[in-house]
Amino acid sequence: MQKVCILGLGAWGTALAVPLSEAGNEVVIWGRRAEAVERFNALHENCDYLPGIKVEGAVATADMAAALRGAALVFLAVPSSAAAAVSREVARYMDGAASDRAGTPPVFVSTCKGLEESTAQRITEVARRELGDRFRAYTALSGPNFAVEVAAGLPSATVVAGADESARVAVQDALMTPNFRVYTNSDTVGVEIAGALKNVIAIAVGMAEGLGLGFNARAALITRGLAEIARLGIALGADRYTFSGLAGMGDLVLTCTGEHSRNRRAGVALARGETLEQFVRRSRALVEGAGTTRCAVALAASLSVEMPVSEKVYEVLFEKRRPGDVVPEIMTRGKKNE
Repeated sequence: MQKVCILGLGAWGTALAVPLSEAGNEVVIWGRRAEAVERFNALHENCDYLPGIKVEGAVATADMAAALRGAALVFLAVPSSAAAAVSREVARYMDGAASDRAGTPPVFVSTCKGLEESTAQRITEVARRELGDRFRAYTALSGPNFAVEVAAGLPSATVVAGADESARVAVQDALMTPNFRVYTNSDTVGVEIAGALKNVIAIAVGMAEGLGLGFNARAALITRGLAEIARLGIALGADRYTFSGLAGMGDLVLTCTGEHSRNRRAGVALARGETLEQFVRRSRALVEGAGTTRCAVALAASLSVEMPVSEKVYEVLFEKRRPGDVVPEIMTRGKKNE
């Protein structure tokens, strides 16, 4: 049995504890709030994020040093906006504290689906910047996975990406169960870009839904959204085939159509007259796609990549344009080949 540390006692961190414990790992989840940790340990349930779902095979702690000590794998499961700060905190405890039984540094696994707003860096880049050689490899986990379904043990598939094959396989082996299938991929850039930018397109699809534009419009936005995500990813060095896989097409379809998608619901609310701030306050939902939209548009401009759907989402979010006004502009763009 190996020890696995999950940083983040939110929905996704809690959900990952289910397949990790079922696969035979010792699972420790770090959470910042002592009261949430105590409640989780007492009830074996995350009452704040996944109420009603029992998580029997994991313990929680507010002591980061204890959570990291002896871990072979460390999963970062916090919002993208907190990735740098949490990584810096990890660095303070890592030196000599979190190696496995053989003394080998652990593998880092980012489960964040976003970009750092101030730099537009992918989260594995952020972690490597803050943590350096304290980890033997940096990987990213992404795919069409709603936390509540993974936690409930419903059949799901995901992908782990990284340059180090042995690290990819280590993560795959730690997570694989009869109900949670894990694939590997060497294209970290493509997996992270796909996982982040699908949230932008989901906001656009939600706006179309809120405007009552029908299923044809939804399908067109998903398809053209995938095309522009792939264009940006390829310009950043990704493999084009990644975008037809689980982290690309799979996660995009789920996030644009699933009822649990916060970004899609945010788009619906925008189309119905709410501001993003009002939606977040009402729903208490984290809308990662908002910050990612800013990064995506900036990256596209710097690389001369066309991203018309993302640009219109940006205009609604940050230039206060109405969703109903930007749709005709997408539909009346100049003629071109697909």
